[in-house]
Amino acid sequence: MSASTEPAIRAAGLSKVYRSGDADLVVFAGLNLEVAQGEKLALVGESGSGKSTLLHLLGGLDRPTEGAIYFGRMTFASYRPMNLRISATGSWALYGKFTPCWPNSRRSRT
Repeated sequence: MSASTEPAIRAAGLSKVYRSGDADLVVFAGLNLEVAQGEKLALVGESGSGKSTLLHLLGGLDRPTEGAIYFGRMTFASYRPMNLRISATGSWALYGKFTPCWPNSRRSRT
C-alpha cells in the first residue's frame, strides 16, 4: 500500500474482554477496521454492542485485550508515554509524525 493510500487509522484483530472473577464478557473479537485520511464514518449499533469501547480503544483511552491499532505505519503501542500530552483542558494529542487530537477526553492527567 503506498503512502497516499495508506489508512490514517487501522485496527487489526482487535478484541476486548472484560474479566470479573471467573466470568469473561467479550465485547468484540477479531475486529478489523480501516479509516482513510479524510474519510467520515458513523458507528451504529444497539446499546451495549461495543461502540464506545471501540472509540476508547481508537482514542487511546483503553488498551485492547488483543490486536493492534495503527496510525499510519506506527502502532499506538509504539508511542512512548512522553509522546502523549494532556492539556489543562483535559484534551490530549499524540505528538510525532502523526498528530491526531481528540478534545475533552476523560483520561486523567498524569
